[in-house]
Amino acid sequence: MRTTSPQQKTSERQIEKSILMFLNGQPDTFAWKVPDQRACRDGNHRKDTLIPAGQPDVTCVHNGRVIFLEIKTAVGKLSDKQKIFHRALAMSGAEIHTVRSVSDVKAVLF
Repeated sequence: MRTTSPQQKTSERQIEKSILMFLNGQPDTFAWKVPDQRACRDGNHRKDTLIPAGQPDVTCVHNGRVIFLEIKTAVGKLSDKQKIFHRALAMSGAEIHTVRSVSDVKAVLF
Protein backbone atom coordinates (compact mmCIF):
# COMPACT_ATOMS: atom_id res chain seq x y z
CA MET A 1 0.00 0.00 0.00
CA ARG A 2 1.37 3.39 -1.02
CA THR A 3 1.12 6.30 1.35
CA THR A 4 1.71 9.98 0.74
CA SER A 5 4.72 11.38 2.49
CA PRO A 6 4.67 14.94 3.86
CA GLN A 7 6.87 15.97 0.90
CA GLN A 8 4.25 14.72 -1.61
CA LYS A 9 1.53 17.25 -0.88
CA THR A 10 -1.14 17.89 -3.48
CA SER A 11 -0.45 21.06 -5.43
CA GLU A 12 -3.03 23.72 -6.20
CA ARG A 13 -2.67 22.87 -9.88
CA GLN A 14 -3.51 19.19 -9.20
CA ILE A 15 -6.55 20.15 -7.13
CA GLU A 16 -7.63 22.59 -9.86
CA LYS A 17 -7.40 19.89 -12.55
CA SER A 18 -9.45 17.43 -10.47
CA ILE A 19 -12.10 20.06 -9.79
CA LEU A 20 -12.36 21.08 -13.45
CA MET A 21 -12.63 17.45 -14.55
CA PHE A 22 -15.37 16.85 -11.99
CA LEU A 23 -17.31 20.01 -12.88
CA ASN A 24 -17.18 19.48 -16.63
CA GLY A 25 -18.43 15.92 -16.12
CA GLN A 26 -21.65 17.17 -14.51
CA PRO A 27 -24.84 17.70 -16.52
CA ASP A 28 -25.79 21.31 -17.24
CA THR A 29 -22.39 22.49 -16.03
CA PHE A 30 -19.64 24.45 -17.73
CA ALA A 31 -16.45 25.40 -15.93
CA TRP A 32 -13.24 27.07 -17.01
CA LYS A 33 -10.02 28.26 -15.47
CA VAL A 34 -9.13 31.90 -15.63
CA PRO A 35 -5.60 32.29 -17.03
CA ASP A 36 -3.05 33.45 -14.50
CA GLN A 37 0.63 34.29 -14.45
CA ARG A 38 1.54 30.59 -14.21
CA ALA A 39 -0.01 30.13 -17.66
CA CYS A 40 2.14 32.79 -19.30
CA ARG A 41 5.78 32.23 -20.19
CA ASP A 42 6.82 35.87 -20.26
CA GLY A 43 5.10 36.82 -16.99
CA ASN A 44 3.07 39.63 -18.58
CA HIS A 45 -0.21 37.74 -18.86
CA ARG A 46 -2.33 39.84 -16.51
CA LYS A 47 -1.08 43.07 -18.02
CA ASP A 48 -1.65 41.89 -21.59
CA THR A 49 -5.16 40.52 -20.97
CA LEU A 50 -6.24 43.03 -18.33
CA ILE A 51 -7.18 40.25 -15.90
CA PRO A 52 -7.12 41.84 -12.45
CA ALA A 53 -5.06 40.30 -9.67
CA GLY A 54 -7.27 38.42 -7.23
CA GLN A 55 -9.63 37.03 -9.87
CA PRO A 56 -10.96 33.63 -8.70
CA ASP A 57 -9.34 30.58 -10.32
CA VAL A 58 -12.46 28.96 -11.79
CA THR A 59 -15.75 30.24 -13.11
CA CYS A 60 -18.58 27.74 -13.23
CA VAL A 61 -22.12 27.80 -14.58
CA HIS A 62 -24.17 25.05 -12.93
CA ASN A 63 -27.93 24.70 -13.37
CA GLY A 64 -28.33 28.42 -13.98
CA ARG A 65 -26.00 29.51 -11.16
CA VAL A 66 -22.78 31.40 -11.83
CA ILE A 67 -20.25 30.34 -9.22
CA PHE A 68 -16.71 31.62 -8.70
CA LEU A 69 -14.25 29.23 -7.07
CA GLU A 70 -10.91 30.07 -5.51
CA ILE A 71 -8.83 26.92 -5.22
CA LYS A 72 -6.37 26.52 -2.39
CA THR A 73 -4.30 23.71 -0.94
CA ALA A 74 -5.04 22.41 2.55
CA VAL A 75 -2.85 25.16 4.02
CA GLY A 76 -3.27 27.83 1.32
CA LYS A 77 -4.54 31.28 2.27
CA LEU A 78 -6.14 34.07 0.26
CA SER A 79 -3.85 36.94 -0.68
CA ASP A 80 -4.88 40.48 0.19
CA LYS A 81 -5.75 41.12 -3.49
CA GLN A 82 -7.90 37.98 -3.55
CA LYS A 83 -9.73 39.07 -0.40
CA ILE A 84 -10.50 42.48 -1.95
CA PHE A 85 -11.67 40.96 -5.25
CA HIS A 86 -13.80 38.33 -3.51
CA ARG A 87 -15.37 40.91 -1.20
CA ALA A 88 -16.33 43.00 -4.23
CA LEU A 89 -17.90 39.97 -5.93
CA ALA A 90 -19.84 39.06 -2.79
CA MET A 91 -21.05 42.64 -2.35
CA SER A 92 -22.44 42.55 -5.88
CA GLY A 93 -24.40 39.40 -5.07
CA ALA A 94 -22.05 36.94 -6.77
CA GLU A 95 -21.52 33.47 -5.36
CA ILE A 96 -17.85 33.02 -4.41
CA HIS A 97 -16.31 30.09 -2.54
CA THR A 98 -12.83 29.04 -1.49
CA VAL A 99 -12.49 25.29 -2.05
CA ARG A 100 -9.73 22.80 -1.34
CA SER A 101 -11.09 19.60 -2.91
CA VAL A 102 -13.74 18.06 -5.13
CA SER A 103 -15.65 17.28 -1.92
CA ASP A 104 -15.77 21.00 -1.13
CA VAL A 105 -17.11 21.68 -4.63
CA LYS A 106 -19.80 19.01 -4.21
CA ALA A 107 -20.89 20.74 -0.99
CA VAL A 108 -21.22 24.02 -2.93
CA LEU A 109 -23.19 22.49 -5.81
CA PHE A 110 -25.46 20.07 -4.03
